[in-house]
Amino acid sequence: MLRQARIDGVRVEVDALEKVVERRAPSTAALDRLGTAVALVDELRGQGDLLLDRFVAQARGEGCSWTQIGETLGVSKQAAHQRFVAAGDAAGSWPPHATELVRRALAVARQEAQAMGHNCLGTEHALLGLLAEHDGLAAHALAALGVDGPAVRTQIETRIGTGPARVWAPLGVAPRLKRALEIARSHERSLEHRCMNTEHLLLALGDVSDSVAAEILRDLGAAPDAVRQQVAAMLGVDADRLRPRRQRRRLRRT
Repeated sequence: MLRQARIDGVRVEVDALEKVVERRAPSTAALDRLGTAVALVDELRGQGDLLLDRFVAQARGEGCSWTQIGETLGVSKQAAHQRFVAAGDAAGSWPPHATELVRRALAVARQEAQAMGHNCLGTEHALLGLLAEHDGLAAHALAALGVDGPAVRTQIETRIGTGPARVWAPLGVAPRLKRALEIARSHERSLEHRCMNTEHLLLALGDVSDSVAAEILRDLGAAPDAVRQQVAAMLGVDADRLRPRRQRRRLRRT
C-alpha cells in the first residue's frame, strides 16, 4: 500500500493525515473516523481547488482562451468557464441557470466581499447578498427566523476580520460557495423548478455544513432543519423534499 508520495522533494504522508483524522474524530468508532476522513478529503480538495483557481487566473491574465484552459484541464470550454469563472467576470450571466434575483444577490455579495477586503467570494458574503435581495423568498425566510444583515456582518467580522477595501481587485469564488451552487441546482431540479432561485441557494448554504454561512446560521438560531422547515412552509411542500441528496463517491481503483 502506498503510504507516502513525494512532490518536488516534499513528502506527503498518509500516516500524518491519519493522525489528523484520529485527533478530529468524535470517537474511535470506525464510522466516526471514516466520516472525519471524508471531511478531511473535502478540505484538501478545497485547497486543491484554490490552487487551480490561482493558476487558471494566471492563464487568463496571459490571454489564454477558455478552450485552451479546458483542454489542459481535460474538460470542455463550457465546463472550465462555469467552474473557474471569477466573481464578476461574467456579469449578468453568472451563475448559469439562475434567476435574476440570485444574480443580483451575488452581485451584492461581491461588493460586500470587496468592501471587507476579502479576496474570495464566500458563502458568508452570499448570505449577506440573499438578505439584501428583499424580493427573494430567502430574505423573507431569514427574517422569519430572526436573521438580519447586521447580525451576519458582525459574525463575519468576528470570525474572519476585515481589511482595506479591494474595489478593483478580482475575486475568486471560494470552493464551498461553488459546492453550494451545485447543491442549489440539485434543489432546483428536485423541486422541478425552472431556475435556481434564492431559496435553493439558502438551503444549499446550510447543506454545506462546514461553510462559514452554515456556522453563522447555526449560531444565530437558524440551523439547517429550521431553515428547511421555514422554506418548506413558504413553498407549501414537505420539508423532506428539501433535504440534500446524498451522492455516492466514486472510488478509483489503483
